[in-house]
Amino acid sequence: MNISIIGCGYVGIVTGVCLADKGHKVYFFDKDREKLKRFIAGEKIIFEKGLNQKFSSAKKKGKIFITKDLYEAVNNSDASFICVGTPLRNKKINLNQIKSVTQDFTKILHYKKKHALIYKSTIPPKTIENFCIPILQKKLKKKLNDHIKIISNPEFLREGNAVYDFENPDRIVVGINNISSKKIMNNIYSKYRKKAKIIYVDIKTSEFIKYFSNSFFSLLISYSNEISNLSQKLNIDFIDVLNAFKLDNRLKSKKKNLPDMINYLKPGIGYGGSCFPKDVKTFVNFSKKQKNNLTILENVDKINLNQPSKIADHILKEFKKKRLKKILILGITFKENTDDIRNSTSIKLMNILAKYNFDVYAYDPIFSKKDFFKMKKIFNSKIKYWDKLNFKQKFDAIIINNKSYQNIKILKYYNQKFQTFIYDSRRILDKKKFKNYSGVSINYFKN
Repeated sequence: MNISIIGCGYVGIVTGVCLADKGHKVYFFDKDREKLKRFIAGEKIIFEKGLNQKFSSAKKKGKIFITKDLYEAVNNSDASFICVGTPLRNKKINLNQIKSVTQDFTKILHYKKKHALIYKSTIPPKTIENFCIPILQKKLKKKLNDHIKIISNPEFLREGNAVYDFENPDRIVVGINNISSKKIMNNIYSKYRKKAKIIYVDIKTSEFIKYFSNSFFSLLISYSNEISNLSQKLNIDFIDVLNAFKLDNRLKSKKKNLPDMINYLKPGIGYGGSCFPKDVKTFVNFSKKQKNNLTILENVDKINLNQPSKIADHILKEFKKKRLKKILILGITFKENTDDIRNSTSIKLMNILAKYNFDVYAYDPIFSKKDFFKMKKIFNSKIKYWDKLNFKQKFDAIIINNKSYQNIKILKYYNQKFQTFIYDSRRILDKKKFKNYSGVSINYFKN
């Protein structure tokens, strides 16, 4: 099929490149002209493992086209994926880009015989039904549903693993309002159907599934962090608790494998990124409009907002007692294997620490010194970027925020050679393998 991708962010680029790699012709469009210029020039727009190779391969085969003209993208395609941003503004989801692109489509689709409009952006339940369809209905009238299909197809991609997740889906959720839309989606995902079941539901259920999924994993993280904060006060290492909990057979499949969701129960500095914080807040606000309070999720959000401060208090207490002043922080982005710093709890933590009398250095294997200076305004002015990887430079302590091969290598070197004190803010490491080790839920100085 010929497909257009409207919005070249994380979701749009990964979706388009992976579909092009499977043989579809894909046209990319974005209203951000600067971004498109860089995309056309072959510059990196986002960092994702395996993305560049797939992009280059599909482009050589003539499967990828990048255009500055929305009309060209849509008129050359049978289906369009809407992947525009839905950011938070004043703690509420902003649907301006959804509204704008939907209005643009009314002008273009008026002249097309048939087309599928597939909303992949994360939007609250009933947005398509109550917000998008009325805009389209006004101009397209009878054409809508008969010739123009409206579909919801939420994404379940983890940043840093997005290409792998797209290529190895555990489910493909599709919201439709007529049976003929199935044929379109079966065609688009024909090469994925052996790997995953396509779950067909109505449109509002499809939108709801996405919010339930992200809220559930956010819930696990905040629940774990709140219990971990309590265990620390009792001089109980929460990892010991978690290791015992993992042995419960109710958590295991018939193959005796533990689910990946166990990883969400490791204590840490909280979740970040563009999805969990935004989706939890949006789901809470959406529920209030339905006169139904999601009290648990309101507390999930509060716990997460407070977690970096709680961990900073723990670090301050330990570092002052040991008189540690010069600190290296490994990991700037909100998680490993990405260059995304949106809602990064790592940055929140280092900004808090920099307010005190510490000499703070930061390093990230993907978020470069150039990136750091470009975004300098969001960092405390005392923070320095450690870019030369000068292993002769000594530090009193290292805080590890993100798991990556480079970060682990640096940390091991300093701990083994200089016995540098380690603080593990996400309980990434095995405490038995390191000297001078502390971390979330551990009281290094026991009462």
